[in-house]
Formats: sequence, structure tokens, C-alpha cells
Amino acid sequence: MNAQSLQHLMVADVGNSAIKLGRFLITADVEEASQRVDLQLDGACPTVVQAKHIPPQAAGGTLPVHLEADLMQLPQTPLYWFAASVNRTLETQLSAWVRAARPQDEYVLLQHSHFPLQIDLSAPDRVGTDRLAAAVAANELRAPQRSAIVVDAGTAVTVDLITGDGVFRGGAILPGIQAAAQSLAAATDALPRLENLDLSSTPDAIGKSTQEAIRSGIVWGCVGAVRELILQVSAAVPDVPCVFCTGGDGLHLARLIDRDMEFDPHLVLRGIAATGYRYLAGAHT
Repeated sequence: MNAQSLQHLMVADVGNSAIKLGRFLITADVEEASQRVDLQLDGACPTVVQAKHIPPQAAGGTLPVHLEADLMQLPQTPLYWFAASVNRTLETQLSAWVRAARPQDEYVLLQHSHFPLQIDLSAPDRVGTDRLAAAVAANELRAPQRSAIVVDAGTAVTVDLITGDGVFRGGAILPGIQAAAQSLAAATDALPRLENLDLSSTPDAIGKSTQEAIRSGIVWGCVGAVRELILQVSAAVPDVPCVFCTGGDGLHLARLIDRDMEFDPHLVLRGIAATGYRYLAGAHT
């Protein structure tokens, strides 16, 4: 594939509960990657597909009808696909579909070494690539020399630090609200599991029923944990970090934490796109 002819990058964030797809417009020559990458997200995409809507038998390359219909609208010109995955089963299904339906495309499953990021961890090859992608995006968006904290609120909630010189230092992982509700019900005999728990409304801290008390504990417990983690992580750097928030529960979590945070629902996709862009630049220099 001629890199000079590329106009779009397809990116996939394959998570525990959903596949998120985005198409990014390339506005510069991939052979001239600048220090910071400005890629435009096409408004016609992204597409989010919940994992529960993808049948287990889809491993042969079959995706939900509505997703296949969306993807079939892609231009027939060759595209590069870059995927970051924490779910091997879903990623296998996506890659099988791409290779079967779009044999002209190139599909790259990003590995830890692909990310343009210094990783200061005891086992850097074990960190989730979604966390690395979000850190890459934060490096592109933060002010130069200013540290950053990334909060990603999904199935799990992560709070990670990127130092002013762009080093990923790690952070904290805690259960998301759905995972917390599931764990509480599984670990007890009498407590019910709350379905469709979310952060869109503010629960009363004093629950008047068992269900209300569980909801209060999970929601305010998550809010308090993330708020305290931001304070603790901020204390580890000499400046005041900028805070980015993303993930399915990120918007409401940022509202409830009530502090200066920049919410970007596509932060991980942007980081995957920036990594893919630099991958292409490195391959054609």
C-alpha cells in the first residue's frame, strides 16, 4: 500500500464490554510526522458496539448486521487499521472480519513497543494497551512540560500519571460501577445485583432501601476513590497536572467529581490513531 495515498486511518479500541471504532482523517504527509499529531475524527464514525451484541459464534468473522452495514460504507480504497485490545476474543472477531471483507486493507494489532511512549513500570509489557493509547493522546493534548492524569471510567476505572517529560508512570485500577455491583452480589448471599447502574443521576447518600444503599455506596464510593486518587497522584509531581477523563462513565464521573477536568469520549481512539500515524511515519522514513 502506498502511504502517500492514505487519507484515512481506521482505529479500533477493543475493550471488555464494547468495540469502539473511529475513522481519522490524515491531513499531513505520513513521512513528515511532526512532534505532535493533529488528526481529525470523521463525524460519520465512530461506531460503538456493545460486546453483548456480538454473538460468541462470530469468531469466524461475522459481526452484528448493523456494524457490518456501517463498515461496508467505508471507501473501497485501501485503508490501514490499527487496533488496541484488552479482549482477545472480540479482537479476533474484528480482525477476521476485516481480513475477509476488506482483503485490500492492512490490519495491525498494536503491541506495547509500537506506542511512542516511555513506560516506567516494573512489567511494561503487561500494561493494558488502552491505557497506553490514552496516555499517548494525553501527550498530544497536554501543554508542553505539564504533567497529566488520565481517568478512564469503563468496566474498570484507571487513574494514570504522565509526567511533564512524557513518561507513563502507571497509576491505579479499581472496579467500574457495573463490576462493583456484580462483585458485591457475587460475594454475598442476600444482597441483590443492581442492573443498569450508571452515573447519569445523583443518588442520595442515605439510601432508604437495600437497593438505594448499594447504589449510594457504589456511586459515591467510585467518585470518592477517583477524587482521592487524583489528589494522591497529583502530589507525586511538582506541578499541577491537567486531568483528562474518558470512558463510558467518564462524562458523569467528571460531573460528580466537580473539578477542572477535560472530558474526551474518544481519547483512546485518538491515541491509537496517533500511534498508527507514527507507525506509518517510521515505516516510510
